[in-house]
Amino acid sequence: MKAEGLRDERVAPPVSPWTAGALILLGLLAALVTYKASGSLATIARVQGSHTLAPRAEWLATAGASPAVRPLLRTANYFAIVWPALVFGVLIGGAVRAVVPSAWVARLFGDTSLRSQLVGGLAGAPLMLCSCCVAPVFAAVQERTRKGGAAGALMLASPSLNPAALALTFMLFTTEVALARLVMALLLVFGVSALAARYLRGPGAAGDGVAARLRGERAGRPLPPEP
Repeated sequence: MKAEGLRDERVAPPVSPWTAGALILLGLLAALVTYKASGSLATIARVQGSHTLAPRAEWLATAGASPAVRPLLRTANYFAIVWPALVFGVLIGGAVRAVVPSAWVARLFGDTSLRSQLVGGLAGAPLMLCSCCVAPVFAAVQERTRKGGAAGALMLASPSLNPAALALTFMLFTTEVALARLVMALLLVFGVSALAARYLRGPGAAGDGVAARLRGERAGRPLPPEP
C-alpha cells in the first residue's frame, strides 16, 4: 500500500519526451530554413542588381599554391562555406533518429510509394542543402522509414529543387534552359526515387515492424513498444 501511495504521488512530466523531440526537430528545421532563406535572398538581390553571380572570396588563397597543396586548400575553402549547413544536417538527422518515433515518421511519409516520394520531395526542397549536407538526413529517414523512395526523394530534392537555385537559374539563363533544368530535376527526384522504392528495400523485420505499428494503431489495438 505504501508503495502504491508513492507511485500515485509521482507527477507526470509536463511535456512528453516525444513532444519535446518534435519541438526540437521543428526548431532545428525552422532555424535551418531561416538561415538558408536569408542567405539566398541576399544572393538573389545581388544578382538582380548585377545580372551576374560572382563566386565567393576564397578563405585560403589557392593562387600560386603547388598542385599538391591546391586540392587541400580548395577542400578547406569548401568546408568554410558549408560547415553551418553540415552542422544543421547532422543535428536534424540525429533528431530524426533519437527523438522522433519511427511510427510518426512512417505516418508522415505515408503507406504508398507515390505519396512517400511526393512528401519526401516536398520535405527536401525547402531544406536547400547540398548533397553532402543532406546525407545525414537521408540516412536518418531511410533508417526510420525503411523506404528508399521517400529518403531518396528528400535527398535529391534538397539540392536539385532548391527554390533559390531555381530562381537564380531563371534569372541568369534563358527560359528554355531554366525550364529544361527544372524538368530534369523533377525527373531526377521522382524517377530515381521510384527506382529506389522498387529496388532498395530495407530489412524486412524493421520495415514490417513500423507497418505493423501503423496497422495496429488504425485497428485500435495497442501499439508494440518503440524500438
